[in-house]
Order: sequence, then C-alpha cells, then structure tokens
Amino acid sequence: ADLSATLERFQRLLGTPSAHGDAYCFELRRGRFWVMSEAAMREHCPVLADGPVHRVAAACIEVRSLPALQEYLQARQIDYVAAPYLDGAAPSIWVAPAQASCAALQFIQAR
Repeated sequence: ADLSATLERFQRLLGTPSAHGDAYCFELRRGRFWVMSEAAMREHCPVLADGPVHRVAAACIEVRSLPALQEYLQARQIDYVAAPYLDGAAPSIWVAPAQASCAALQFIQAR
C-alpha cells in the first residue's frame, strides 16, 4: 500500500500525526496508532527483520508491569526482545509474529 495515501486516509479520521523519522504517530484518546512503510516496520520492530509483514503487522498493548510480563513470558518459554518504544521515550517488550498469531506484539508500561 502507498504510505502517503494511507496517511491521508487516517488523517481524515485521526488528525495530523507526529513524524518520528519514517514512522508516523496518531495520538488517540487512549493510546497511539502508528503508520509506517514495510521498510520502516522492519527497522523499528526488532522481531520483523525476516519473513512476511502482514497488513496488520504489529499491535501495541499497555500492561501494568513490564517486569511482571517478562516473568510471565519466561515462565512460558516465550521468546521476546526488549527494545525502546517507537518514539524512543520508554522501554518495551516485543513478541515475534511466529509466537503471536502472525502479528508482532509490543508491550509497554501503562501510563
């Protein structure tokens, strides 16, 4: 899909996004919605370096405690990658698509 056309469609619904390099963030009432190219998705999402990128390639989920989530994932032998949030402002945890129904899952600490 064309990134410019996609951004234009979402701007009509969500307003003007902030640019973070080649990734665009729409601030929602609760949470954020990111739009980016496949190349940017591969660059910013550490678990999408290889393999196909699906239309809904990633989702970000707020959790009460990142340390508790790490313990939960470790106890269930689910591989994850600790990496910064897309805007670099906070830590996050990523689970690869192979372990998460074909979408990369990013978890962040609830605000």
